[in-house]
Amino acid sequence: MDWLTACRTLVEIIANCPFRKQNIFKLRLHKYISDVHPDVLIDSYLASGANEEDQIIFYTSTLLALEEANRIEVFRLCIKDLSLLFPEEIGKIELFIEQQHHPVPSYFQERKERIDKLNRYLKRIDGAINNRKYSLALGLANRCLKEYYSHFLTNTAKHDLGYSTSMTQMAIYIYRYINKYFVTNNIPYSATRLLFITMVTNALFLAMTSNAYVDRAVATYARDNVNAIVRFLLRYS
Repeated sequence: MDWLTACRTLVEIIANCPFRKQNIFKLRLHKYISDVHPDVLIDSYLASGANEEDQIIFYTSTLLALEEANRIEVFRLCIKDLSLLFPEEIGKIELFIEQQHHPVPSYFQERKERIDKLNRYLKRIDGAINNRKYSLALGLANRCLKEYYSHFLTNTAKHDLGYSTSMTQMAIYIYRYINKYFVTNNIPYSATRLLFITMVTNALFLAMTSNAYVDRAVATYARDNVNAIVRFLLRYS
């Protein structure tokens, strides 16, 4: 993939969205470009009634005309908007952005560090499970989840935790934040499916506080679900 392919692919993804979402994402792309390059006259061009292919060419050319640092910033914002709806296509674009031989934007560097930290946690949890230290594996899973919940609420949701350090309470805050985000941005996603965050959190909290017997199945359940939740949250943080 090169920049031309990346720019056109991004614009085509937006153009292929259902009409209502297409308009939302076009407006956002417009805003992102205008923020870094206010002189681009997108409004007057679109008002001329250009057809879809002409608009694709126009947006592609506009993105290519941006300075690379600004272009990366626009892509970063679009990736965050579109990754849930088009994970495979956006994943390829994100990989291309990360592989550029330029200073890595702080967003990607921080995200990579968080993913690396999660992988280190998973490696320790797997080691504990393999050595039949199931209570240790459960404790590590809870510690990992609490750390990422705290980071998400503080840095993404901008929520002041104060004294609300309960895992279950943090899970509820996160559920409400993401559900509101989907509703506000007209993103189709099952609210019921989001409840897995609170359900898993409650299950792990009970396992940690009830002094119940922890076997391999419980430890593996904790490991797999913490991995799923954290990777889900990383799409938005």
